[in-house]
Amino acid sequence: TFPHLAHQYGSAQAIAQAWRQAGVTYVLIHRQGLDFVLNESPQTIDMTILAELQNHFLHPVIDVAGAYQVYALAD
Repeated sequence: TFPHLAHQYGSAQAIAQAWRQAGVTYVLIHRQGLDFVLNESPQTIDMTILAELQNHFLHPVIDVAGAYQVYALAD
């Protein structure tokens, strides 16, 4: 759903705010799935927004064998 969120909200800050309003507290990233999309269709992922989300709004909680990462959504 990330490409749709990036298109709909246009910024990492707006996505984080929408998630908070929806009651989201944690985000699960399937790293292998994301890597697959980045390799096969990189134009579908706005890397600027994704990097901003990860750097400013998502705090790592747990990594499961490099396949899944759980992040807490910053307040």
